[in-house]
Amino acid sequence: MDVLPSGNIFRELQDIHDTGYFSAHVSLEDHWQQVIHLHTILKKKKNENFFQKLPKRY
Repeated sequence: MDVLPSGNIFRELQDIHDTGYFSAHVSLEDHWQQVIHLHTILKKKKNENFFQKLPKRY
């Protein structure tokens, strides 16, 4: 699967080129992507825990 980097990487590289340093502030887009990723992980964990609690049928 080919994955292209988001536009933020190019903005960050331009900032480094222009100023000589990288600001560690998280953009709104980056924050949103982190929230969505965390939500996906928590949803997966919830489903795993649900299936582990089901009684096993023989």
